[in-house]
Formats: sequence, structure tokens, C-alpha cells
Amino acid sequence: MLRLVRSTFIATFVIVAGNALWSCSPYVYSADVQKMSTETSGISASEQQIQTAITNQKYQNSRYDWIQKRAELAPGPGCSPGYTVACELVGAPADPIPTAAPKTAPPAKSTDVCETSSTANPVNAPSATTPVNATSAEQKPLTTADLLKALDNYTAALAAVTKAQDRADFDTAAGKLSAAVGGLAQAAGPYGAAAAPIAKASINVALWVVGEALDNQRLEELRIATHAACEPVHVVTAALGLLLDNDRQHLLGLDDEWVKDMIKEYKTDRTNRHVSDQTLGTDIDNAQAAVTALEAVRVSNPTATMQALSDAHDALVVAVRNNDGQFGALVTNLQTLAQDAQALAAAVAPPAKKS
Repeated sequence: MLRLVRSTFIATFVIVAGNALWSCSPYVYSADVQKMSTETSGISASEQQIQTAITNQKYQNSRYDWIQKRAELAPGPGCSPGYTVACELVGAPADPIPTAAPKTAPPAKSTDVCETSSTANPVNAPSATTPVNATSAEQKPLTTADLLKALDNYTAALAAVTKAQDRADFDTAAGKLSAAVGGLAQAAGPYGAAAAPIAKASINVALWVVGEALDNQRLEELRIATHAACEPVHVVTAALGLLLDNDRQHLLGLDDEWVKDMIKEYKTDRTNRHVSDQTLGTDIDNAQAAVTALEAVRVSNPTATMQALSDAHDALVVAVRNNDGQFGALVTNLQTLAQDAQALAAAVAPPAKKS
């Protein structure tokens, strides 16, 4: 009898729990997603620390050997055009420069995700030398920082909507999202002009028309906002990829000069019979710092970063449209990529002067 009661209780619990999970908000999984993300990040960070420690120790070993032998130094093969390996400081003479594989153009961006009849084509977005929103002589051209800020505001507003706990939170977040989508459309210039009125009108109406559960309100808000922002996100990310890649190329040239200057300074000192090991060590450290800076810029890929940001937003547009319950994880991914884009912009911003 006890076994029968226990079996009945378990079966009932499974049915009730199953119904609850089936009907509850997709946002209930956000804690689990965050936990998994945190644990994964921890493993990744640990691996990076190990690799960094290995690299640092190799450098310290080489540094000691170079000082003792008064060795001639040179930038490695990866520090030159046509590189396929990492840029590093090496004992001269350096190995021959490897031939880089030819770069292939990124695939054309499809506009099907946006379900728009607009003739705007993000593949034909303005070049890096043409402001995205240069529609009027009175309008001030937007800078890279302006475009990144528009994306930041938008991703932050999306996150705020998904985290809204009550009607007051939702109203505040929805208002910010409406403004953010409008700002993003404005940043896209003529390519986003059609989205601006849709975002401002429809989102505000949704605050009052959607009168069911808060989860439904959040879903509807995300659906309208992401649809309105879909094409502007394509255009802004494409333009940012071009702008940041131009900055990257500029900075590579500056860092290349910096590396050569630091190695030249070391070369001058090593020919002095009375130079101290400490002076040579400082020269080597300065050269290594220049090489490290060059390598950081070399491995950056603005176009790929911005493409990933655009693709993540496309995935969110489709997920919200299909209501597949993955909104929380996708919004988090979108925010992370937006932060990566900001970090990339800071990394490739050419300094005023190298010392």
C-alpha cells in the first residue's frame, strides 16, 4: 500500500511539475544558464592563465640568455606583412617570412531574417570613409564611439526588459528600449529610417495593448524591438567593422615603428662594452612590450567581431519570433559581444604618441 501511495505521489508530482515547466516563463532558466556560463568562463580563464605563465617563462628564459650573450635581436616573422604566425621577439637572424593565406571576403549578409521589404542592403553599407548617417549637411557625422554607444544602449535596454520583475520595471525598461531602438535607427541613417517610426510607435502602444502576463509583455516587447532594430543592427555593425579595421591597419603601422625603434635602442646599447645587464634588460623589456602591443592588434579581427554581433542579434530576432525560450541566453550573448566590440575599439584606437 505504501509503495502504491509513493508511486502515485511521484507520478502526480511529475505531471504537475511538467505542466508547470511547460507553462512557465522561458526566463526561469536564466539562473542555470548564468551558472553554466560562469563555470565555463572560469575554466577558460584558468587555461588562459596557464598559457600566459608558459609564455612569460619562455620570455624570461630567452631574456636572460640574450643578456648574457649580448645577442642580436629582431622582430619575428609574424611581425611583418604576410604573417601567419604570432609576432614575437627573437634572436637574429629571424626566420624567413611565411606566406599568408589569401583573405576571403565575408559572405553576403542576408536580409531575410529581418522580414523587411526595404531596399536597404547592409552589404552595400557606406564605406569607412563615409559617415553612416551623412544624410544632411547639417547633421554631424557619427564617430565610431557614437555607433558603439548606440549598440550599447540597445543591448542594455534589451537586458533590462528581460529582467523586469513587475509592471513598473517593465514600463521603465520598455521606454528605454523604445528610445534605444530609435537611436540605433538614427545611427543607421537612411538605411534605418524606416525602423525609427515603427520602434517609437509600436513599442509604446505595446505597453498598453498587451494586457496579459508580464512574461507575455516582455516577449511582445522583445519581438517588436528586435524586428525594428534588425536592419539598423546590420548596417551599424557593418560600418563599425570597416571603421575599426581602418584603425587596426593604422595602429599596426605605428606599432611596427615602435618595435623597430626599441630594437634599435637595444642594438645601440649592446655594442657598448660598458653597458650594464640592467640597461640591456630594460631595453629588451621595452622591445617586448612593443611586440606584445603589436601582437594584440595583429590578432584582432574587427570585421569578424562585428559579424558575430550581427549574427547574435539575428539569432535573437528569430528566437523571439519563434518563441523558443532561449531569449535570456541570447541577450546575455549579445551583451558579451557588445562588450567585446567596445574592448576591440579601445585596443585598436591609435595612441597620440608612442614613447
